[in-house]
Amino acid sequence: MDQYSPKDDMGLFDLESENVEAGQAWAAAHVQEEAAARLCNAYPNAGRYCLNLRQHARESIRWREAALKAARQLKHRSTEGNHLGNLGAAYRALGQVERAIEYHEQALIIAQEICAASTEHSAEWMVARRGEGNALGNLGIAYHTLGQMERAIEYHQQALATAQEIGDRHREGTHLGNLGLAYGVLEQVERAIEYCQRALAIAQEIGDKSLEADLLTIIGWIECAYNENDDLAMSMVDEAISISTETKNASGLLIALFFRGGIDWILHKDQTARENWMRALSIALDSGYKPLEVTLRAYIALLDGEEGYQEQAREALSLSKQQWKEMNLSPQVTSLLQTMLHCIETGDLPQ
Repeated sequence: MDQYSPKDDMGLFDLESENVEAGQAWAAAHVQEEAAARLCNAYPNAGRYCLNLRQHARESIRWREAALKAARQLKHRSTEGNHLGNLGAAYRALGQVERAIEYHEQALIIAQEICAASTEHSAEWMVARRGEGNALGNLGIAYHTLGQMERAIEYHQQALATAQEIGDRHREGTHLGNLGLAYGVLEQVERAIEYCQRALAIAQEIGDKSLEADLLTIIGWIECAYNENDDLAMSMVDEAISISTETKNASGLLIALFFRGGIDWILHKDQTARENWMRALSIALDSGYKPLEVTLRAYIALLDGEEGYQEQAREALSLSKQQWKEMNLSPQVTSLLQTMLHCIETGDLPQ
């Protein structure tokens, strides 16, 4: 038998995407009927792995809002919590982090209520406990996005403990990776690499290529930014790009290209940095991932400033700064943009 590849599923999904979308639209339009409500409730989760790789955040919101209405109509509390969590993830992708947190907090409350009312280790309890861990992890990601690293780490530690308790190896690896990334931001390099290496071992053990690619990217960035191990960093991120391209993992490819551009910039390979960031920007625009879109526009503008296109860079950075303000992200982000703008205005560019 030929070895299975995730590309097989994605090819089938792409072939049938119009029929899938038509079916979901019909179910959402007839949600008052119980049979249609059941379909509408099931649609986003039935294709979640493919949808995560293909669906724009705004389209995901439309599907999930319809499914949330159906779940509440059917009084399916578990799937209600699931839809709330995915709505939070979609709004975070659009840069609406405070709104995302509200959804994740609602999802967490539902999961905890179901756990409290269920027999421990029953099937219902396990599903709810997994939902609780997902909500905790999503809250960690949201607070990371806001620059509140200590709070993010608290949520990731709770999420990790939950995954380990129920034996969920995929989510254990995910939470370990998120902890590694948070410690990397705090410049606790040894701890960051330790968490990421543990996560990478799990990803390779269970054959999770998407998680493996993300972790290769994170470790590569840390090796370059803090250990000055440039060759290892480039080889790891290039491997992540290769894996994400092969599996058509748009989000993984976006992150890998973003960090590959950063490594190139650190190494003063400005043209290559620009090429990678422009590729990443195209994916960010297609997927609706607003925070990285704005970040990439700012970084490309900085490169343009270095190459002498100060006016173009100023305009892009000013637009980015306004968009960041509207997203209500961390003060560190606004400070970064102000630093970039100052560099371009004064000609005092980083060496």
